[in-house]
Amino acid sequence: MPPPADDPEDPLPEPIPLPPPPPDPGVPSGDPGQGPPATPTPTPSTPGNPRTGARTGPRSGGVSYADSWRLWWELNREYMLGLRGTIASKDVLSGGSSEAETRARAEVRSKVATALRAVAGSATDRRVRAAALRALGRAGNERDVALFLRVLRHPQQPTKVYEAAAIGLGSLARVDNSALRGEVQEFFERLLHDKVRMPSHSRRLAILAVSLRGRDDRMIGRLLAARLATKLKSSESSTMLYACGLTRDPLLIPPLVEAVTSGKLGGRKLNDIARGRAALGLAMTLDPTAVAVLARTLKSRRAQSHTRRSAVVGLGMLLRLDTLSEDQRARGQKAILRAFGRDKDRLVQGYAAVAMGAARTPFGVSLLRKAVDDADMTVRPYAALALGIASRHDRDNKALREFLFAKLRRSKDTERTAALSIAVGLSGAKEARDHLFQCLRRKRLKVGVRAPAIQGLGLLRQPSPEIESTLVAALDDGSHTVVEDASLALGFLGRRATARLLVNKLRKTKSASVQVHMVAALSHLGSTVAIPSLLDVLSDKTLKHTMRESAASALGILVDDRKNDPLFEIDAHTNPYGLTNPGRNLVIVY
Repeated sequence: MPPPADDPEDPLPEPIPLPPPPPDPGVPSGDPGQGPPATPTPTPSTPGNPRTGARTGPRSGGVSYADSWRLWWELNREYMLGLRGTIASKDVLSGGSSEAETRARAEVRSKVATALRAVAGSATDRRVRAAALRALGRAGNERDVALFLRVLRHPQQPTKVYEAAAIGLGSLARVDNSALRGEVQEFFERLLHDKVRMPSHSRRLAILAVSLRGRDDRMIGRLLAARLATKLKSSESSTMLYACGLTRDPLLIPPLVEAVTSGKLGGRKLNDIARGRAALGLAMTLDPTAVAVLARTLKSRRAQSHTRRSAVVGLGMLLRLDTLSEDQRARGQKAILRAFGRDKDRLVQGYAAVAMGAARTPFGVSLLRKAVDDADMTVRPYAALALGIASRHDRDNKALREFLFAKLRRSKDTERTAALSIAVGLSGAKEARDHLFQCLRRKRLKVGVRAPAIQGLGLLRQPSPEIESTLVAALDDGSHTVVEDASLALGFLGRRATARLLVNKLRKTKSASVQVHMVAALSHLGSTVAIPSLLDVLSDKTLKHTMRESAASALGILVDDRKNDPLFEIDAHTNPYGLTNPGRNLVIVY
């Protein structure tokens, strides 16, 4: 069954005239693909990954991303907004349960999986091969377990390939065959005891990725529990504790509670990083009783900064659940409000602000409104984002929307204006469009504001000729940052007619950072329209490796019909206060 016809293509008017952008430092004007790309985080997901925005260096506008709200937003945007779960059911891959639609979906997935297997098994470029392995975890099935294990058992694989095979194995939807499950368990046990020949960094990442198999294989949890009972190095403790949370196995909750409450594991003292990972792991189990543990930890004088940051992030995750009792919810809210008002760590305050706005029932809104003006400069953007997320929950709160509009009109501080632009987009209000256009018309508008305002237009989720023409025009902007956000914004709008446009741009641009954001946009479109072109790109050995990597990632995303990607959970929560090396390597495609 072929995919249905494209959305009716409205004639696009001329884009609303904007003042010419000021020169972007370090980026020449003209084709964004010709200038030097923004510095991405050096990870296996670069460049086959739209999350390359997770940088520790400056973006094109010279804005530092280290410990900033922008880094936090790029890492957590998908999770906070549930974007994969809200893609409109417009074609055979994203909806419908009739026999014909099911058969069509299976045919497309099979075709993509076959192409990815071929590249994963034969590509000479290790980067292309790694991208295909990661994508095959989304597109493949249990028959691919043997391929992943063959790669992981090979003693002389490139590091990128080892890590990609582990990610692929971890992200397979299910493994029901008992013999294959036994092979995975045997490999995992050897991995835990450092009996597999691979670099230590790759080993830690592989443990995290394969631990996801614990969600449908309880033996994985038992192997982890047995390893926790033995002597561990400090770096191993951090990895093992977070892996426990990823399995969501109730058996592993007690050691996580011990690690969080006492700062020890089996009598051995944990450092701040390991204790923080335990706090995040405990939250990842989604056990409501974790609220009390994290609330106590957050106000403990013995808890250091990383542990408190993880505790407040974990409480924010749990307050999004609908399974909490009234007492548990009240206790979590009280702990977060206390941290927001009293904690001396500005990032703890910032994460607390977002937790308040993103909770299942937002709270402390009056405090957030005050913080937009009066809080520390580090906290203000988080408060603005929190209000935008809260307004998304409460579409009838006209007063809150008007507050955001007024602050955007008057704000002159770059970072706060940028965050307010995104917050106004999150409001989803019809009148928000005009306020964002007014922001874009400002004279000498900096890249650090222009790009978020462009992103805000997409977050409105209001497809219109005016918005779409403005975003299409921004794809030719001289700033890589603006081009990246314009690509994402087109994906947020969800018009499948833009898929071909993005594929054509993907072919033309030479910037890895721009390519991967276009891949992200294609993932949000959720359409089969781009698949034939992407298959051609993947199979063309004459193209640059960055093109083929991006195509592989996009194909994996487009055929993965899971609304909640388990690997995204690692991405969003592994280390939200500053990416460690294992964390960077788990920043993968949406």
